[in-house]
Amino acid sequence: MRFFPLLLLMMLFTGFSMTGQTPHVDELLQQVKNRPDDSTKVALLNRLSFLGNDYGLNAKEFNEKALQLSSRLKLKKEKAKAILIRSTFWAAEGKPDSVLILIEESQKMYPIKDAAKQADYLGLFYFAVGMASLHQGDSKDEVLQDFMTALRFSLQTTDHYLISVCYGGRSAAYDYLRLFDKSIESAKEYVQFAERVQDTLILAKAYQSLGTAYQNAGNKNEAETNYKKYEQLLPALKSPYYTWLYKHNRALALADEGKNKEAIQAALDALEIAKNKLPVEKWLASYYMLGYCYLLNNEFQLSNKYIKICQQLADSIGSKEYQMNAASGLATNYASLGEYKAAYENIDKQLTLANEISSDKIKINANYLNIKYQSEKKEAQIKLQQASIKQKNIVNTILIGSAVALLIISLLSYRNYRNRQKLQQ
Repeated sequence: MRFFPLLLLMMLFTGFSMTGQTPHVDELLQQVKNRPDDSTKVALLNRLSFLGNDYGLNAKEFNEKALQLSSRLKLKKEKAKAILIRSTFWAAEGKPDSVLILIEESQKMYPIKDAAKQADYLGLFYFAVGMASLHQGDSKDEVLQDFMTALRFSLQTTDHYLISVCYGGRSAAYDYLRLFDKSIESAKEYVQFAERVQDTLILAKAYQSLGTAYQNAGNKNEAETNYKKYEQLLPALKSPYYTWLYKHNRALALADEGKNKEAIQAALDALEIAKNKLPVEKWLASYYMLGYCYLLNNEFQLSNKYIKICQQLADSIGSKEYQMNAASGLATNYASLGEYKAAYENIDKQLTLANEISSDKIKINANYLNIKYQSEKKEAQIKLQQASIKQKNIVNTILIGSAVALLIISLLSYRNYRNRQKLQQ
């Protein structure tokens, strides 16, 4: 059975906040309610579409409102951001082809003209591209490059939340490359940044990221230390998503330690939170995790029960990744129960889905590379233009300086000539 991914990416970011402290969702909801239809309201809607899932809100609903209002007000930049935000929803649902279509649409709508002035958008853009490349699964170095670029641009802004997410993305890329020492180093830098800005939400994300990095590296003591710091911040966040995330990762950590009964209870707690307060994508993760924990405890019938529910949900939303994972888990359970025909059928299904996923990735890879090429080409053009302008400015400065110097010399020569005339007289 395939392990559920240890690292859960925090795909919650925004590219428009100009304040250090992330306001609570209640404050944002009140601001949206009292705000007339203008650019500030669109920015608030964009923010809520990302923070919404954290607090049990319908993030997609806020995203739809942001898209509609930005279209009506003809706000290209905010609409481009809303499109990028929507791409992260589809990334979470395992639809990389749709993600790339949206990224390309955003790129065409808000073309890059001045990298320095568009740093907030570019940080968001390259983060979305990084998420797309993460789902590609082929170009691992590309993943790191995308998140590094996203972080570079985000650090040119005052948007602490965007910077935070890009730090998380970079740590995720190092984990993806299995460079665990680098991941820990990156996450430590993330924690230092979070402690400096003193934002509760960012601090929680940073501790969770560092805990995950240590856990992936096999350092359970340091992982537990950072998870406890993360847990202590949960009451202040009032966030069902982060509480679920803690329980979910806790279940995986306990399972890794062989504490199966405790892992099952943590997984049950996570499932309860997901079913009551979170979107269906988190249900998938929790049902699969619970099935995994029961499998480790040799309770194969119970494991099948929850994995089958995961499979049904995956079928309903078209998540091939979870369809494949479910088939793998069922195959393991049926083999353990001696039901070899059912085991073979699920192995066959797993292999078919694996081939389909691989084929899908090949089909969209050309589109992905085109987006990357166009982005890098435009950024290179901007740098060339900026260098050309700088060179022209230097030449102009030299010419002006030379002209002034020549004028001064001419004036001095003329004054000397007049003085000589007077002396001669």
